[in-house]
Amino acid sequence: MARVLNNLLTSFLLFLLTFCWVKYCLKSNNIAFWCALIVAVCFCYLFGQVQKEQTAKTSKTNKKKWQLQSLFLALQFGENNSEIFAKTLRFFGYVPQVLNYDTLVATKQNKVLVALCYKQNCVTMEEYRNAVLLAKRNGCEQIFVFCKSTDSAVCAVAKNVFATTFVDLENTMDLMQQSGTLPPLAKTKTSNANLVASIALNKKRFGWYFVGALFTAVSAVFSVFPLYNLLWATALFALAVYSLANKRYNTQKTHFQLP
Repeated sequence: MARVLNNLLTSFLLFLLTFCWVKYCLKSNNIAFWCALIVAVCFCYLFGQVQKEQTAKTSKTNKKKWQLQSLFLALQFGENNSEIFAKTLRFFGYVPQVLNYDTLVATKQNKVLVALCYKQNCVTMEEYRNAVLLAKRNGCEQIFVFCKSTDSAVCAVAKNVFATTFVDLENTMDLMQQSGTLPPLAKTKTSNANLVASIALNKKRFGWYFVGALFTAVSAVFSVFPLYNLLWATALFALAVYSLANKRYNTQKTHFQLP
């Protein structure tokens, strides 16, 4: 509702500004009215569509980022990740055998060593070496390396050492969601970018810019120097629109905190 009201107010202000500019340039009330009406209606529709798509896209993207970061935290500090992944593997038809807190052997058509490498952002060469040794010692034919992200050097070595499949964090989350084994995720907290800019260009400042632009535009009708007032009104209108539409300085849930 607030978004619709802001859109209508912005469109009304644009109507007034366009009317004043056209009247100032062409000295015709009729032409100014129709030009202002067309511009305001077009802006109202287009701006509404942009806001709608932007909100949906931002919400989806932020939710995905938060889930991935929270899942990585849960796995990085998990006391027994093997239990979680054992449930996931069972869902996909594997018979898991836990070797330790971060390693399993899963059997389906053949034996697979499952290495859970979440100590760092990327799987390290040492972690992969340990996985290869454990796979050989347990008679495994393949390795599944679950990690946040892969390292090009490790992937290059893996091609020549052992049959290995790397599963990054996004694919891991998809598997857990399919199997219903996604662990509890951390709560979110809000964070702002540059403090001064986030205050000056936040959507909460829309009302101030709107009132300023409206007052300045109306005063242009009675002013001895209407061009000066119209320029200021246009600048304030631009700030009002930007404060509503920008994503950078509006508070978004993109960071996490431990419960």
